[in-house]
Amino acid sequence: MMRVPRRCNSALMTNRWFVTALAVVLLTAAGVRQGHALDLVRDGRARATIVLPAERNPMTEQAAEYLNRYVERITGTKLSVVREGANQAQTGSCVFLGDTQAGRAVGLDPATLKWDGFRWKVKSGNLYIAGRDIKFPNQAADSYIACRGTLMGVFRLLEEFGGVRWFMPTPKGELVPVSTRFAVPDTLDHKEEPAFAYITPGFDRLGHWSRANGFRVAINLKINSGHSWDEALHNWDDPEELYAEDPTLFAVIGGKRRLGRKLDPEKRITDAWAIQRGITRSGNMLCTSHPDYVPMNVAYFSRLFDEGYDWAEFGASDGFHRCECAKCEAMDHVDEIAGNKRAFWTEADWDVDAMHEGVPSAERLWVPFLEIAKQLYAKYPDKRIMPIAYSPTLIPSQKVKAWPPNVVMELASQSEKYFKAYANVADKTAYVYWWGSAQPAGLSLRMGPHRTARNVRYLVEHGVKGLYVCGGTELFGLEGPAYYVFAKLAWDPNRDVEKVLDEYYAGVYRAAAAPMKQFFALIEERVPIGMKQAGTRYAKKQEHVYGYYPAAYPPEVRKRLWGLLHEAKAAVTSDEYAANWLALTERQFRFADIVTRVFEHYRDWLKDKSPAARQAAEAALAEHRAFLEELTALKADRAYLENWFPQWNKYVRLAPTGGNLNGQLNNKKPFNGKF
Repeated sequence: MMRVPRRCNSALMTNRWFVTALAVVLLTAAGVRQGHALDLVRDGRARATIVLPAERNPMTEQAAEYLNRYVERITGTKLSVVREGANQAQTGSCVFLGDTQAGRAVGLDPATLKWDGFRWKVKSGNLYIAGRDIKFPNQAADSYIACRGTLMGVFRLLEEFGGVRWFMPTPKGELVPVSTRFAVPDTLDHKEEPAFAYITPGFDRLGHWSRANGFRVAINLKINSGHSWDEALHNWDDPEELYAEDPTLFAVIGGKRRLGRKLDPEKRITDAWAIQRGITRSGNMLCTSHPDYVPMNVAYFSRLFDEGYDWAEFGASDGFHRCECAKCEAMDHVDEIAGNKRAFWTEADWDVDAMHEGVPSAERLWVPFLEIAKQLYAKYPDKRIMPIAYSPTLIPSQKVKAWPPNVVMELASQSEKYFKAYANVADKTAYVYWWGSAQPAGLSLRMGPHRTARNVRYLVEHGVKGLYVCGGTELFGLEGPAYYVFAKLAWDPNRDVEKVLDEYYAGVYRAAAAPMKQFFALIEERVPIGMKQAGTRYAKKQEHVYGYYPAAYPPEVRKRLWGLLHEAKAAVTSDEYAANWLALTERQFRFADIVTRVFEHYRDWLKDKSPAARQAAEAALAEHRAFLEELTALKADRAYLENWFPQWNKYVRLAPTGGNLNGQLNNKKPFNGKF
């Protein structure tokens, strides 16, 4: 593919016109008028001073740093920073940040705000921005786990009154309008509180793009990716030594007590990460009837709470295998359906009648967990333990009728039935898999912006307090609009989705906004069609990627999508910014187009084994190999990747396989070289 040419003078003028026009619209909409505003900067001169609390707080200091950084980028002018009560010179009005005495005097008490919500207020010619600013004792000052209420207030101020936008997590993904003035309405009095306490992982770890868009963890949360057994076991003792001394702590599987897999950092990057955390064996399956099982878990979570964590996630190891010892088998009837997971899940979306008495619950997990929760509640009544209702624990316990107040249930299925089934738990969070590459869609669009909006609002309506988002962030070219809608509605679910999308398309694709809006609307329509044909993991008809791509992207649909991309490309030939973002979308859609044609031609060959069909399939496979080689060659242009290809390393790592599990390509014909 040809690289977009360097920006010419006409493109530069287009860029300046665009950001200036957007800034005028935003400032006018916000109600800032020439005679009714409090100026921070006017005519390129500072008209205000940032005032920090007398007592140092690293979270509030970060808010001041970001405010000054972007005000300077907008206006070319930097504001002075002083401390409350210090004998330092001040210019004009004051911008009080954080929990200041002056803020308290005008009625701002950050402690009354939920999580990292904030309050703006203009009073007597001064601006106040205050939120809860908490550096958790066991976290570094720059950790994504922190309560940064004042910083969230700063980001929203920059967005509303400075026109700043963070579309992509790269230097080129920011929109910072240039102006000689930065002002807010002199009647400003506004409070915002987020819908969720946290959104993790992945989305919250992309620098200030994450924070600016509300992807953060505002409670001191220990996440174990839904699985805590390995951590608890290693905290208890070395697994190999434990196995040698008393193998009965480990589950009987196939008639034998088994130790977890030994990690190999040379083969798996995830193993290297686990080793850094002190894990040497993973996927350990435990005997929950063993007398050490409960104290082992109580010891691990006690350590976490003593370190300062307030919430901690609990769950069996992934790929759960039940223990076949007599004591464990006597605790429930899971053994009766162990080989038939369709008894747990229908073909819909893991949505079963959770109250159905004929579907046995894993009491071997729930009953011991109740004892763990009770003991922890007695020691740490203000802390929370969060079991994941997933796989063996999807079905709620029939024996446990009430949970102690320290239990927060993390639901991996969020149907109405499950919310009702877990009505005996006061607080709930959700484990969602909206953009995971293990879906049949693999490395193509998994969920579009409108379904994202519906899902977010649904979870808010059901009182969900936090989100674990498994997967995502590697597909900004196709899922960027969905990620942006997710950010805006997860903070404020009342936002108008169409306005958010129009803002995104205009900010990213500029003159090509109209055809790109049509492109994304069409490609979003195709996802459920492809999923219906692909089938689910436990469906009788398991076509997965074989079924997904041809159903989602038949020839006539691909023709329309390519037509819209060509129309968009013609509209931005002189605009490097928009053309580069369009090139990213085109590249990532091209992957889906190639994969679809490989499967189409392979199916034709299976029908008649004709040489022409074989030749067409092999030509498409050659195109697929060329695409992967193109990605490899891009690694030499690090500047391009870091500016115009968000999460390129993640995308390049996944592209050869096309995803994993249901979305994996390289283990399937003909991508594996076999016909």
